[in-house]
Amino acid sequence: MKFKFLNIEFKNPVILASGPWWFGEEYFGKINFQILGAITFKSLTKNERIGNPPPNILIEEYVVYNSVGLKNPGVDKFISEIYPKFKNFETALICSIAGHSEDEFLENLEKLNKLENISLFELNLSCPNVDGGLFCFNENSIKYILKGVKNITKKPVIVKFSPEGNILPYVELALSYGADIINLANSPIGIKIDIEKKKPYFEKVFCGFSGRAVKPIILKKVYETYKAFKCPIIGLGGIFDYKDALEYIFSGALFISIGSAIYYDYKIPEKIIFDLEKYLKNEKLDNHLPLVGIAVK
Repeated sequence: MKFKFLNIEFKNPVILASGPWWFGEEYFGKINFQILGAITFKSLTKNERIGNPPPNILIEEYVVYNSVGLKNPGVDKFISEIYPKFKNFETALICSIAGHSEDEFLENLEKLNKLENISLFELNLSCPNVDGGLFCFNENSIKYILKGVKNITKKPVIVKFSPEGNILPYVELALSYGADIINLANSPIGIKIDIEKKKPYFEKVFCGFSGRAVKPIILKKVYETYKAFKCPIIGLGGIFDYKDALEYIFSGALFISIGSAIYYDYKIPEKIIFDLEKYLKNEKLDNHLPLVGIAVK
């Protein structure tokens, strides 16, 4: 299933998404990181963030509610303590970057760009659980951040969008300012009510939600974006088996990213790779590339 894209060799199109696996320690010996196409670290801010107060996650049968709030150790601690554990992995490493200001994105990238074995950078312009508006819906922010990013790094840049509203004008702007890949998408924003306490379950009231329930929402965004721009896309949302993965690929996703599914079964990424390879062999294909966007009309 291997393929080459942007001068990077990928074993397969399966990416471990930023977020649910945190920074890996609890999944060492469980998830086989080495067989993945790529792994994405949890979004990093300049300084350590403790995130939102608990409870900040709730797992139900079809939905994972989250109000984590960009909890992370900060860029410096990532560089000194976490990156060394992964730098020799034989899979592509993606650093996800967040910030409270436009300039913080650039400051973080200045430091992270020095890490030789990071293959790609993801700009998380769409975290649903932090105060303030989403950068991905601010034209000036998109322009400013991407201009700065492209002056700092020669490595490929992913822009992660929210699935809220009409994203196409903002995706077009990001592509015009140098985004190499579009990640669709971050968690939609919703709410969970605690019926025993008769109030919102999370202190922040609104929350992100993911899991099986979001697939039709985000799949539509992938389809629309591919139809409009034929650009490289990471499909992320509700992927639990190879059939889900194929729906995304047929709708235009070059990569498929596994997130909340690992809360239910940490072997799901590995199973998808195995089953996807079996499917492609039956189709007499070496990789998935001929299938990308095949259902888009």
